[in-house]
Amino acid sequence: EILSLNILPTNVGLAPNATVAVDPNIELSGQDGSDFGLPTGIPTPRKLFQRGARSLQWTAEDRNGDKLTYAVRYRRADEGGGFVTVRSGIVENYLTIDGLSLSDGRYIFEVVASDASSNPAGRGLEGSMRSEPIDIDSAAPIVERVGAVRFESGSAIFKFSARDVGASVISRAEYSLDGGNWNTVYADDGINDGPGETFTVTVKLGETPPSNVVIRVFDRNGNVGTARSIIEIPRKK
Repeated sequence: EILSLNILPTNVGLAPNATVAVDPNIELSGQDGSDFGLPTGIPTPRKLFQRGARSLQWTAEDRNGDKLTYAVRYRRADEGGGFVTVRSGIVENYLTIDGLSLSDGRYIFEVVASDASSNPAGRGLEGSMRSEPIDIDSAAPIVERVGAVRFESGSAIFKFSARDVGASVISRAEYSLDGGNWNTVYADDGINDGPGETFTVTVKLGETPPSNVVIRVFDRNGNVGTARSIIEIPRKK
């Protein structure tokens, strides 16, 4: 029986931790490794950044104590038909899927547990659980300058628009002058929470004005789009 199924945030990958070396004589004797102070469960995986990753973790049990193996399957939420198997014969209770290998859209994942390896042929049983629909979104937001640059009170004022073309929303934005540090900029409506936002960047010109401004905009899945504008100060007549 699958007891729980959790989908981790985008870009969080799972990798196995180092395992404790086991004396082969213990395994040959058939004794329980716990008698020698060895861990008997599956080691907890470590988390790492992996672009586009979608990771699944689950818990399962077999009341007879049989060894379980798992299969992970998926299908698009907006399509009928059966599930496509991503991987089978999994002994760990987790799997990381490369989301970049899937087209953008909404998906349902299913984990199937089987005790067939611990039972005679044809006597194995299965249990499964499906996830809620989740979004796969690898498309970067489209960022563009809106209108002309305005010059007021010794400042250059830029307006940019950002539009997420996937199934996400704009989450944050930053701007940089001439390759310098990134500075946070908020949406004109005060909060970054929609699929489309506009941003206003005000640059103080000073004695040595910067030559260009770059803005980068992130969506909730970590995809980033950028736009650049040259600062051309109008000459005095």
